[in-house]
Amino acid sequence: MLAESLADAAASARARHVAGLWPELVFLDIEKERVQRKKHLADDGRVPETLWLAPDVGGSLRGKNEVRELFPDSHAFATPKPEQLLQRILHIATDPGDIVLDCFAGSGTSAAVAHKMGRQWVAVERERSTVDTFTKPRLTKVLSGEDPGGITTVTRPTGDGLPVGLKSGEARTAAKALKAMFEDGNLDHTGLDEPTMKAVAKAMRGAEKTETETLWPGGGGFRHLRVGPSMFDLDAESGDVFLAEWATNGAFSEAVAAQLGFERREEPPFCGVKGRTRLAVLDGVVGATEVEYLTAALDEGERMVLVGQAFTDDAAATLREQSPGSKVRHAPYDLLRGGRQR
Repeated sequence: MLAESLADAAASARARHVAGLWPELVFLDIEKERVQRKKHLADDGRVPETLWLAPDVGGSLRGKNEVRELFPDSHAFATPKPEQLLQRILHIATDPGDIVLDCFAGSGTSAAVAHKMGRQWVAVERERSTVDTFTKPRLTKVLSGEDPGGITTVTRPTGDGLPVGLKSGEARTAAKALKAMFEDGNLDHTGLDEPTMKAVAKAMRGAEKTETETLWPGGGGFRHLRVGPSMFDLDAESGDVFLAEWATNGAFSEAVAAQLGFERREEPPFCGVKGRTRLAVLDGVVGATEVEYLTAALDEGERMVLVGQAFTDDAAATLREQSPGSKVRHAPYDLLRGGRQR
């Protein structure tokens, strides 16, 4: 909304722009009066650009070399992503402490970079051989500080910098060639004396001087979980959920312990423990008799989570009477819903 005519507002804007007092808006086309808000990163960097060139973020070759350095005896992935590319993406999209999810972990580049940048991460990989050969070993090296590549270190120029048009290594090569030509007498006609030649060669080498700083020394940890088959089956027509055919007896109790976060521990009649709470899993209908037997096996101060496929009417009441604070959970529905308490 303008408080003055468009022509007057445009004239005022042009005057402000010419005066150099234009901290937020810039003209894209001063004749057509097209403007755009100019943004800067808080840490005096540039805003993200659409085109990211290989010299800035690397390419497939750099990514392949990073993996090859970690696993020289293994065949590298065809197009692994370089760590510097993932670093830029995560810098733009996340903050330290955020969770980074990579559903196609592969060689583990995303997880490795997220870890080095102080992010939490979840990496998923379908092929177990890939996890065993690349993903897990690589992340183990990241934790132990044995991953020197990628963004682990940063190299900064300490000299005067290369002139425009020169690539890394060219000034050093030129200095070496100059020294050899002077020693062979090929520069006698130039009138260069030895002190001058040495000063020029030193300046060339100095232009490429750099220092390397280690940004990631190692540390942290992760858990490796192998996802098993689901213990639930879905009837597509009715929408009802059933326990899978394999979910019986010991297999059933093991899956329930994992689902509810209990430490698997076979101490009959219990199959898991979490602090002072015991887990009991029965494959079938649970009645008052089974409840009395299980509560009698509890030590003083212990409670129980009792999982069964069905309960008689008096089972829950008996549990509340015999062991206040203990709970029953029906499989599969209470497990799917986060364990509704009864």
